[in-house]
Amino acid sequence: MNRSLLIAIGAGLVSGIVFTAPLAGAVSGLLVVNYFSQLPLLIIGLSLGAASAAAAAGAALLVTVGAIGAGGAVQFLAAYALPAVVVTRQALLWRQAPDGTTAWYPPGMLLALLTGYGIFLFLAAMVFFAGESGGLEGTVRAALNAGLARLAPSADAVTRASAVDLWAPVFPGLAVASWMVMMLINGTLAQAILVRSGRNKRPSPRYSEIALPRWLAGALAATLALWLVGDGVLAFAGKSMTIIVALAYVLQGLAVVHSLSRGWAGRRLMLIVFYLLLLFLLGWRSVALIAGLGLVEQWVGLRHRLGAASSDSE
Repeated sequence: MNRSLLIAIGAGLVSGIVFTAPLAGAVSGLLVVNYFSQLPLLIIGLSLGAASAAAAAGAALLVTVGAIGAGGAVQFLAAYALPAVVVTRQALLWRQAPDGTTAWYPPGMLLALLTGYGIFLFLAAMVFFAGESGGLEGTVRAALNAGLARLAPSADAVTRASAVDLWAPVFPGLAVASWMVMMLINGTLAQAILVRSGRNKRPSPRYSEIALPRWLAGALAATLALWLVGDGVLAFAGKSMTIIVALAYVLQGLAVVHSLSRGWAGRRLMLIVFYLLLLFLLGWRSVALIAGLGLVEQWVGLRHRLGAASSDSE
């Protein structure tokens, strides 16, 4: 057994333990740590390749099956192991450009791939819960109602029902979007660790250079149409899928802001203030505004028109 395979298996065991320990109660109150169970898989994949990431994922699955059973293993495979292998495979694709330089798989295409996988996860959940009362939406409503009853036992039934009506239609989309964000965080951390140790295979992508493929705008239009024109299950699906696709445009919009902010005095402080304003003052309107900026960038090319440089590595 060669050294790379041993390292991959070891990383997979760590990944499996990090994922299952909170769920099995071994790390009570720290359920959030299993969001980072993907980090060892991505470190292995981005340093040794997709085959090593697959070996690590296999070892992690064995731990998962043994600790929490087949159901938990399926969840780990779908949401953690498989996307880590797919993303690392695509991230390490390259070709020689006409000028002789190495052209790596673009970060915008990686984001589009992640978005497509997020849509797949949502549709898979809809199929899985189709046999339940009310389908996925009914399952989400029941779970939210039970959770609110535990967290706010003093709230009356009308208040809980209003909260459920507000959050249930968007909860699946927000859950997938949060998963996408965590995967991006894990990937960024993995690459940073590898760059610092000199074991990275590809250079770090420049965040400010994210450029989404134009076909993703068609997906956004289709999901919006389902949301606004559809009814019942179609409207529910359209709303969640719109949130998932819109996240990619939010990130592209933020990339535009980062690119255009290079000329700002006190840039770091200004960006901090900018993000605080987005989070605490504008709320959902800021999300729509930034997503719109990302969409405009895709068709107008604001960064190019305004002469934003591309020399940074964020």
